[in-house]
Amino acid sequence: MEQCVIGSLVAIGIMAMGFAALFLGILNLRESNHSKTSRQMFWAFFFVFTWNMGYAWMSLCHNSDFAYVPRAIALLSITLFMIAVFTYTIGITQFKSKLLYTFVGLFVVSSLTAWFFVIQKKTVTFQMTPWGYWYTSKMSFGRYLQFGSNIMGLIMFYVIVRHGLVKAKKRRSRNVYVNFMWFGPVIMAGYLLDTLIPMIFGTPAIPGSCIGAFAATIILYRVSKRNRVFGLSKTNVSQYVFEDVGVPVVITDEDGNVALANKSAEAYLQKSMQELLGMHMEDFFKLSNDEEKVYETLGTDKVCNLEQTDVKDQFQEHIYTIYFVHDVTDSRKYIELLKESREIAEEANAAKSNFLANMSHEIRTPMNAIIGMSQVILQEESVENDIKEKVGEIHTAGSNLLDIINDILDISKVEAGKYEILPDNYDLAQLIYEVNTLVISRLRETGVEYRIAVDETLPRKMVGDVGRIRQVLTNVLGNAVKFTKQGYVKLSASWNKDEVNPMIRFDIKDTGAGIKPEDIEKIFAKFGQVDNRRNKNVQGTGLGLTISKGLVELMGGDIQVDSAYGGGSTFHITIRQEIEKYEPVGEEVARSLENRTYKNEIKKTGETVASREGKRILVVDDTKINLTVAKGLLKKYGMQVDTAESGAKALQMVAENQYDLVFMDHMMPEMDGVEATKKIRELGEEYKSLPIIALTANAMNDAKVMFLQEGLQDFLAKPITVPNLDAIMEKWLPVSGE
Repeated sequence: MEQCVIGSLVAIGIMAMGFAALFLGILNLRESNHSKTSRQMFWAFFFVFTWNMGYAWMSLCHNSDFAYVPRAIALLSITLFMIAVFTYTIGITQFKSKLLYTFVGLFVVSSLTAWFFVIQKKTVTFQMTPWGYWYTSKMSFGRYLQFGSNIMGLIMFYVIVRHGLVKAKKRRSRNVYVNFMWFGPVIMAGYLLDTLIPMIFGTPAIPGSCIGAFAATIILYRVSKRNRVFGLSKTNVSQYVFEDVGVPVVITDEDGNVALANKSAEAYLQKSMQELLGMHMEDFFKLSNDEEKVYETLGTDKVCNLEQTDVKDQFQEHIYTIYFVHDVTDSRKYIELLKESREIAEEANAAKSNFLANMSHEIRTPMNAIIGMSQVILQEESVENDIKEKVGEIHTAGSNLLDIINDILDISKVEAGKYEILPDNYDLAQLIYEVNTLVISRLRETGVEYRIAVDETLPRKMVGDVGRIRQVLTNVLGNAVKFTKQGYVKLSASWNKDEVNPMIRFDIKDTGAGIKPEDIEKIFAKFGQVDNRRNKNVQGTGLGLTISKGLVELMGGDIQVDSAYGGGSTFHITIRQEIEKYEPVGEEVARSLENRTYKNEIKKTGETVASREGKRILVVDDTKINLTVAKGLLKKYGMQVDTAESGAKALQMVAENQYDLVFMDHMMPEMDGVEATKKIRELGEEYKSLPIIALTANAMNDAKVMFLQEGLQDFLAKPITVPNLDAIMEKWLPVSGE
């Protein structure tokens, strides 16, 4: 009789833990029903509930034929509980690995297989014990497999938690994962009492695993709750805003009397909550400056601004007012801090410049390979014309991409409003061809038709900033391509027929999505992207049209838009240019552009040059492809070209050989180009006049000035272009009669 009473009490205790787990799971789910992790935690608690209820039911059966059923439910709940814990920890650690998912799958398969064998009647013997109707396990294949599965499950749990610990950036997150480590020992303690020790010594099982599971889940709950892993709920949001925000908050009733205040308000007003209750706002705040809404805080030397929000009930009647008290006492001190703030701003600006310089270097290095190698191929007489034409298109596209990269890296000018327009002579037909090449390549796989219309009277030889015009056309045409899924994109080029004040006009029409009338002005705003739901899969920064409009206005032009929502758009771009010498494009060239039979006309600068035979130069760069490009471009000069892959090697080679010129890379490991140049100058008097040219991907505006100050004589930016290289050679290694 005494055994039955004790067994019943144990069963009631196990059921109580199950119901407590279910209650905590429901409570947490109600507080944060929008949180995925809270839903995952709920299932962990739910399976603890079924686990405990199964064992409690089993202990009260007193009949082995019936006891197998609740035991099977309890054992199945163990596997489901571990799966819930896995999904929860994977969710909060964001650990995504095919290998991990493979092991989870193996765990599920092995656990369910073990469950199937372990629930067989021949694996256990039921008997009455002081703690109820429990069983004695027999050593079997199922038990061994169950033990192995549990060990594998714990190992995976700690792998997941360790991943979260390594990736955690905040102390709060690290604390979560450190405390999670207690989960394993608690689970194993219960497993030892429930399974291992009884199985080894042949004694009845003790209800340890259900107690351990409940305790382990409480650990997960408390750690997660304390560190807000579940996400924001109404309770912790209000507590955070009211208590932890660090700003004095005072809540008054409809009569203006204090009903509630947070700890920050108590500290600011130097009064306890009991003292504040019932006081009127006028008892401690007095308006001292009506224009600036500055209030004196009575009884202190502080001044503040009051930000108030009136709260109304469902009948729109005032209930209470929330005051946020902003202490502005220290405002006068800000003037004294202006100098320090300016220095900090200058340091930040310097950091930004360094970042842009580094990005310039990293991006221009591969661009040097693309543009440089294409130029090397174009210079080879043995290359077939068909291949040359294709490589020429690669060269054109690479050059256009470089222009875009230059604009991105020049973002500091955009922010400062210091865009520069650099006029130069250019061929308008060649510009249209280059833009067409880019657009056609983008449309190749879309099925969208590309149409071109060129006014044959267009002046061909123009003066303007061809890079900026190309950027505008590329941006607007790029938008047309992105938003047109069927139909066509059309570029029309014409002008106002005025040779004195020529205005070039580009009309870009598409049959794409179109723009709502109320959104037309928004598309030119910075980061302006409209109709986001419809265009959610369209990529872009939202800066292209903003920059384009600014550039067009700097060039004395304008951009206008006609659009029908769902029926396409037409952008009208006008740009003021100068005519170098009026020479019309002509019917033949205009039709060839329209029919895409126009022949690329990359400048042949430098194809025929005077030989520098007998001269010897050194090219220094830590990237092999850059050395290959430089040697290929320098081949036509007939010189001996040596290479070095480091500053230290360059110093050694200059000391051992006599060079007529050195091309020196800037950013190299260990010894950079500037340091190597200084050490070369220190070798002797004759080395002080040795021409050393900076060969660098750092193309920021102030880079050339810096190199000249550091002892280098000139600057050649990557990617290396033939005209720029020719200019350097003519300047520093002139040949008589050239």
